Parts: sequence; C-alpha cells; structure tokens
Amino acid sequence: MGAWYASATGHGLAWEDISGQNNHGTVDATLSPACWTDSDNGWGIDLSGKHPAVSAADAPSLQCTAGFTVTTRWRLDTYQRYTGIYKGLSAINRNYNYRICGENTGYTIGACSASTEYWVNTGIAISYGSWETVTLTGDGTILRFYVNGAHKASKAAAGPYDGFAGYSLKIAGGTYSGSLFDGAIEYTLIYDRALDAEDVKRLCHEPYGHVWVPGLRSTWWFSAAAASSIPAIAAHYRKLRSA
Repeated sequence: MGAWYASATGHGLAWEDISGQNNHGTVDATLSPACWTDSDNGWGIDLSGKHPAVSAADAPSLQCTAGFTVTTRWRLDTYQRYTGIYKGLSAINRNYNYRICGENTGYTIGACSASTEYWVNTGIAISYGSWETVTLTGDGTILRFYVNGAHKASKAAAGPYDGFAGYSLKIAGGTYSGSLFDGAIEYTLIYDRALDAEDVKRLCHEPYGHVWVPGLRSTWWFSAAAASSIPAIAAHYRKLRSA
C-alpha cells in the first residue's frame, strides 16, 4: 500500500495518508466546506472549476510500471476537454503514466511506456449529471476499461509503463487552459496491479471493502460514509500488516 487518504466527515480539506507512506495530498486552497455535496453512497465533493482540485507529490510508491488499477466514482456535469485523473506532465501525448478523461465523443483512456502512448477513445458515452464508477486496468499487455463494473473497452498496451518520476498525480485535473473539471467525486483508488473483472465489480458495488483487495497504493476518500468508518478500517488494515 503506497497511500491511503481520508477526509473529515462531510467537511474540511485535510487529505491525510494513513497508510504510513506519508504521500499526503494537497487540496486546492479555494475549496471550502460549501463544496460538499450528496452522492448516492453518502457524500461527494464538488470540484468544479479547480485545476487540479487534489494532487499528490510523486513518490516511488505512486509510480505504476508493471501494472495498475485506477478506479473512481464521479459525477461529470458538463463536457470539459481532457479533464479527469492522470499522473504525469499532462493528459495528452506521451506525457503520463495512466489516465481516465472525458472528451466530447466519450471516455478516453491511456497509459504510456518509455516510447509509446497507448491511447484509445472508447466511444463510451458519459452520463452527464449521473454518478458513475469508472475503472482502468493495465497488466503490462492490455488496458481494460470498465463502467459501473461492466467491461467496455480494451487496447493492447505493452509494458513496462513509464511511472513519470517527478510528476504528481492529479484528481480533477485539466490539460488545456480554460478547460476545468466540472463535477464531483466520491472516491479514487489506485492499485499497483491490474485487478481482475471480479475485483473490479467488487470495488464498484462494495467500495468500502477496498482494503481487503491486495495492492492498494492510494486512496482519496471524499465520502462521509467512508470517512466515518476510517478508524475501524485503519485498525483492521494495520492488524493485517502486522500478521
């Protein structure tokens, strides 16, 4: 586990890594308690118009080279070019480790090796104004993309992937000037391996059980439901680590 972030219960701006890796997140200073909003699982945080809303400084534990899974539950409200989640310099060209972004034609996904950008426009329409769980996995051979636990697209993508050392990970980040994230996010999880289809479904339907799926590197919890259970989850995780 590289990092595990938890928020206060429905308010506040502290995203503390409680995994012991000290990969603490930085939140846009202009966000306020008024940014909290309802999600279908409890709470989310409205990140509209911020670039990026949350970022984590680079660390070896956040560089996914052999394999990865990135999953997030968000609500996109309007089309904003190349905004979403990515680690690297930007979300275009061969400038990132992995990314999930929105385009006017639907979701776009990608991962980069040291020489090649593996990018695909999935053609999967974004349900604007609705909460969706989107997941991207890369196993060193294939990228797979899921929406609400269902497999939607794949692309051959040979590893190892470029971890983009020195570059932070951005949540609700934008690439183009004036193109700012418009929506809300409940949680984001990052794993150091490609989860299989069953684990992806589990994360979609039981997100608060993520600790029991091995390989977790980072977690940003923006949900009051998750935050209220953080002490118990943290204690159980530490018990597992010491077993």
